[in-house]
Amino acid sequence: MSQAAHRYAEAFFELAQEEGKVKAWKQQMNQVALVMDSVPELKGFFGAVKITNEEKKQLIIKSFEGRIDETCLNFLCLLTDKKRINEVSMILKDFHTLCNAHEGIEEGTVYAARALSDIQIKELENSFEVRGRHVELTLKVDESLISGFKIVLDDEVIDASMKSKITRMKNELLKERM
Repeated sequence: MSQAAHRYAEAFFELAQEEGKVKAWKQQMNQVALVMDSVPELKGFFGAVKITNEEKKQLIIKSFEGRIDETCLNFLCLLTDKKRINEVSMILKDFHTLCNAHEGIEEGTVYAARALSDIQIKELENSFEVRGRHVELTLKVDESLISGFKIVLDDEVIDASMKSKITRMKNELLKERM
């Protein structure tokens, strides 16, 4: 991530804190990020030099006005004016991370051999809640795991994959031969 993108995320987060709207803006900007990431044509539109900043801002306003807080909308327009709108995904991801840290939520990754449903991911997150930890997991599919999953939280790894079990068995068998 660029330093500039991180500075925008930090500044927006500080404003959210001052306004007492961290949780609300986090939810709203997650929706913005979802839209921006799920429509690949937007990246081309916002990157096009022949399209004026005013036209880009009009699209943002038409898309999000009334759906997100006016300050959030103004932030997106500011990113357009400063020619940083193409970095919006990185900025909003960093903003999300700052909000999670503020709320005491740990971010982690669950690697699975196949896609997991939102319900399955929520069940994994809830298993940490029982232990008093608030966790938010992001899914990454890794077919080399064969089956099962692996969760990575900071420097902690919980590996319940078939690949891991096979590797442990192999190592045990090799030890016995020696």
